[in-house]
Amino acid sequence: MDPSADGKETIMNSEDNNKDDWDLLYQQGNENYLFYPDEGIIRFFSRHIRKKTGHDRFVDHIPNLGQAKILDVGCGLGRHLKYLLDLGFDPYGMDLSGHAIAMARHWLTQAGLKRCEERILECDARSLPFADHFFDHAISHAALDDMRFSIAQQAVVEIHRVLKPGGYLYCDLYSDVDSGLELGFTGEMEVDKGGGNSIVRFYFNQNSINLLFSRYFLIKEMTLARFEEVLAQRYWSRWHVVLQSKSISSPGES
Repeated sequence: MDPSADGKETIMNSEDNNKDDWDLLYQQGNENYLFYPDEGIIRFFSRHIRKKTGHDRFVDHIPNLGQAKILDVGCGLGRHLKYLLDLGFDPYGMDLSGHAIAMARHWLTQAGLKRCEERILECDARSLPFADHFFDHAISHAALDDMRFSIAQQAVVEIHRVLKPGGYLYCDLYSDVDSGLELGFTGEMEVDKGGGNSIVRFYFNQNSINLLFSRYFLIKEMTLARFEEVLAQRYWSRWHVVLQSKSISSPGES
């Protein structure tokens, strides 16, 4: 099946989604050069989708799960695609950065994933080139918060479109519980990434999470994880959110 069948083809403005900045950041080898899965992703799959119980043994939490198609929104270098492949899934990924996508394709080809050019795509999350309900589940690590809220809203509509009704979406997001923020601040902030590059980051509270997802997804879990550098007297936190796709015939339906 051609995953792009019935998908959208829309040209997005690279200036509003920081595409050029992300390309440069990956070319410079920033902190996104990671090659092991995030603990939140591992925890999500172990609790909700498929738990690894041995070298080649698994326990599924969903009946007839099989080789489910799973999309990684903002896949970066492909570390979670590799994890999905190791779990026996059929992984797909997308990212704004062409540099990251090239590296992900190379890595996953070496890992044995076939047709990486069709599965790992450079595109905008607001215009995913996949058919309606193509994926069983989706993940998005450190992506929906590193964009403008209005862009994230459009991305959520697209993720919902390509997910099957009842499919899971896991994401994690920056929280406004952060010692680097003014008390009571929540919303967008321009973050300096060095080398003359900056991105727009959104710091979420519970209300903004509900606003982002509740139209299209049922919020199943919402966990706030706090991290603290004790000697530096600095703390920050991230939301870990588990969602389930609602059955809506049309994104524009009221």
